Amino acid sequence: MLRTFIYNRYLTNMTLRKSLLFAHIGLSITILLDMTLVSRANVGYGVSDKTMVLVGSAS
Repeated sequence: MLRTFIYNRYLTNMTLRKSLLFAHIGLSITILLDMTLVSRANVGYGVSDKTMVLVGSAS
C-alpha cells in the first residue's frame, strides 16, 4: 500500500523509462545486499546476519 501511495502521489508524472531505471537500480541494490550476506562481508562491517536478513526481506 505504501508503494502505491508513493507512486500515486509522486511518480505519476514520471516517464515509464525513468521509473524502470529506478526499479532496476533498486533491484541491483537488493541483489548486492544478498551477495553481502552470502559472502559474510557484513560481519566485517559490524552488521549482524539477523539485521541483514531483516533488511533483505523487507525490500
